[in-house]
Amino acid sequence: MNENNNGLIRQYFSKKMELDKVTDEEVSLIQNKLNNRPRKLLDYKTPNEVYEAMRLAVSLHGVALMTEIRVLNS
Repeated sequence: MNENNNGLIRQYFSKKMELDKVTDEEVSLIQNKLNNRPRKLLDYKTPNEVYEAMRLAVSLHGVALMTEIRVLNS
C-alpha cells in the first residue's frame, strides 16, 4: 500500500521537485484529495469513509473486528 501511496503523491510532486518548497497548504490540499479518493483495496470506499466507520465502531463497541467494520460500510 505504501508504494501505491507514493505513486499517487508523485502525481502531484515530481521526483525532481524539491519538497522543502512545498507549502503546508499544498500538502493539506493533496492530503484531502487522496483521502477522499475511492480505492480498489478498500472496496471502492475512500480512506476517510473507512476511517470514520472504524472510529464509529470503536466508539460504539470498543475495539472492533474488521468484519464489524465491513458490515457498517455495506
